[in-house]
Amino acid sequence: MSLAPTAHALALMAVALLAAHLLAAAARRVGQPAVVGEIAAGLLLGPFLMALLGPERAAAVFPPGVLAALDVCAQLGLIGFMFLLGQHLRAHRSEVRPRDWLPVAVGSFTLPFAAGAGAALLFGATLTGHAGIGVASVLFFGLAVAITAVPVLFRILTDTGMHDTRLGRTAMSAAVATDGLAWMVLLGILVLAGTSSPGDLRGRAAALAVFVAVLALAVRPVFGRLGRLVDAGRLTSLMMLAALVVGSVGVAVLADVIGLHFAFGAVAFGIAVPAGSVSVQAACRTMNEFTVSVLLPIFFVSVALKISFGTATGAGTAAVAIVAIVLIAMGSKFAGVLLAWRVRRGSWSTGVRLGVLMNCRGLTELIVADVGLRAGLIDRTGFAVLVVTALVTTAATVPLLRLADRRAGRPDGADRPAVERAPA
Repeated sequence: MSLAPTAHALALMAVALLAAHLLAAAARRVGQPAVVGEIAAGLLLGPFLMALLGPERAAAVFPPGVLAALDVCAQLGLIGFMFLLGQHLRAHRSEVRPRDWLPVAVGSFTLPFAAGAGAALLFGATLTGHAGIGVASVLFFGLAVAITAVPVLFRILTDTGMHDTRLGRTAMSAAVATDGLAWMVLLGILVLAGTSSPGDLRGRAAALAVFVAVLALAVRPVFGRLGRLVDAGRLTSLMMLAALVVGSVGVAVLADVIGLHFAFGAVAFGIAVPAGSVSVQAACRTMNEFTVSVLLPIFFVSVALKISFGTATGAGTAAVAIVAIVLIAMGSKFAGVLLAWRVRRGSWSTGVRLGVLMNCRGLTELIVADVGLRAGLIDRTGFAVLVVTALVTTAATVPLLRLADRRAGRPDGADRPAVERAPA
């Protein structure tokens, strides 16, 4: 007996949620961030299950109509997450001096960006499916290697008790700066990729200017006023929640219409909405609970179903590319942070731990990879490379941090000292 498409999609969503939460719990038990288990669940339900079933049965389990329904829910989860990330970026206030976190941010972005661009030139055909590789694809891959996942880093810092240390605050401030720069660079790459003439470039620039004007002149004052009305009890808190959901989706769709990606609209909306209102903060907590517990696991499965390692003859090349790029991503990020910290005359032990912390890429890497795939900057094999890179670098963060602590004589992060201020 076959299921109707709607029932089929709902059943798959239920399985995805169950698998994601079970493996997330298992990941937490072994000291890993929950996102590692959730990504692993997506891989198990995606390429692993499809390979186990074979082409015909896999097509029956994952028919096109069901995949489309999963993708809609996945994009809704992505929009909610990116709105919340925008709010976090807006609300973040660094408690350490720029001279402490700025070198870390610069080192964390520049060297990995250059190394990632070089890797794209080396493995171009494997990553894009074309004989050559364009400038936009090279820049995109450099950006993807330079990513640090702010939400995952914050979770790691919280779980290890480092969020209130000077080390944790320095890493968090540097990650916020790195991610903010990364999204601006990705915006420029998408504009570059979507233009084929000076006229196209002018048109995209004008559309972007209108988009920014709408956020500044409409979204910001409207939600500022709405927040004051809800905080004063003249409107219900549910109205604020509904307004944020509608606004996130509406601005995300507007971004897609002008040739950007849903993620840009959502994160820009999150930055535009004033974060000081009590009602906005309460609505964000509710959105976060539903997005993280229900929608994001579906996003992980949707991401995994897009993975391909090419033909049997190309799988070996893809495996080489994965190993090489994982090593390049981890090595360049670690070296960039450590060298930048040493330039500021910081200690080796602190620089090592900062290099390890800034290496987690997590969900942010998956989102960037999804943007690149939809924009045609990489193919499914390049997408698979970035997904595996996200999983490996995130899973390695906590064990490497513990190793660094033991080498420094601080087992399991006990009594981590504050990060010293760089001398004037």
